Amino acid sequence: METNDYQVGGDHYKGTYQHWDFVCDTGLHYLLGCATKYIHRWRDKNGTEDLRKAAHYIYKFQDREVYKHTNYEHWDLLIINMPPEEQKIMSCIYNGKFEDAQNLIRDLISDEESKPTANYVDPDNNYFKG
Repeated sequence: METNDYQVGGDHYKGTYQHWDFVCDTGLHYLLGCATKYIHRWRDKNGTEDLRKAAHYIYKFQDREVYKHTNYEHWDLLIINMPPEEQKIMSCIYNGKFEDAQNLIRDLISDEESKPTANYVDPDNNYFKG
């Protein structure tokens, strides 16, 4: 049995091209791999909490100023079936436009939290720097 034939804990990673294959194929830095993981799964797993985690990983990447060559040959395979909002965020990450990615994540969180079902409040705005 191949490792992609099963998932431990949930079914939020769907599709033929799995996120961990994408990270391995592109050589994406660990911190950006984590950020894209949370963007990839947020709608199916932890909602805006996953978006906050994605933003946090992008900030850490920027704080460490870790820029490593990445092979973007397989980039489109992951984002092709994503909703447009996630595609825009991934595109910003792809192009090194991290502030734009953060702003898009912030907008998405704001949109989600304005819905009647949202129950998370972050009064200190901890995950978004001015």
